[in-house]
Amino acid sequence: MSSAPEFHYCNRIVAYLDILGFRRLVLQSHEDAERTIRRLDETIQHTLEFLALDAGADWFSVKLFSDCFCISCGEEDLGTLLTEMSFLQYHLACDGIFVRGGLSVGRHFENTRIIFSEGLIRAYELQCPDPYPRVLIDPAVVELIRAERSEGCRNELLGFVLQGFDGVCFLDYLNYSGYEGDWDKEDLLQSHKDAITEQVALNGSRPEILAKYRWLAEYHNFKFDESFTEDEWVEGYFETLRERLRIPQTAFPLFKRIDHTE
Repeated sequence: MSSAPEFHYCNRIVAYLDILGFRRLVLQSHEDAERTIRRLDETIQHTLEFLALDAGADWFSVKLFSDCFCISCGEEDLGTLLTEMSFLQYHLACDGIFVRGGLSVGRHFENTRIIFSEGLIRAYELQCPDPYPRVLIDPAVVELIRAERSEGCRNELLGFVLQGFDGVCFLDYLNYSGYEGDWDKEDLLQSHKDAITEQVALNGSRPEILAKYRWLAEYHNFKFDESFTEDEWVEGYFETLRERLRIPQTAFPLFKRIDHTE
């Protein structure tokens, strides 16, 4: 007689991510839909391969079901999780696939058949009322970071945490570009800018959607200002760089006259 399987319902770090505009992605042309499927699969596969190479990441899970990701790991692997979530969010964004979500901690169980998770519910409820496309970080997770004994490790983890004007902490996914060097950072921000402005052009008549991309533009511009300072460049080049990489307010439609002929 075979023994009953063991079920460990224990504390885990759990992320819930929701793909914005998923219905549009599903209903796009057959060729574009296949391209989206391929990009999603490649990004998840890269994430899993990276985690498999990490000696400490022996119990990670990354699953996509419909328009939702569920990612979980042990508390000791939080640094790897933040890095890989930033990679995933950045590279999907550059393909025009933006996500929002929550990162929390709580009891969690999953196998190949089910996910039964207090942590997932906490992460889901954290992001539900949020109007912006960002991954909110539970204060309990921030406290885990602050409790890290190593100052170097603590500062590295806090590098992935930003606080918005509303006081809410979220994942600074463009911190991923900090690992690529200054030259590559230009290319990374350029790709990010192009993806945002493309979505603004596609959604110009939908103010509720434009508000989300306006927030992304403000975040993008903050990261430019944080990453580049004028005294690092030869005279005159910084202005060129700033104009090329920042997203101007004029990218967003603000006001228009009523057409008198209507």
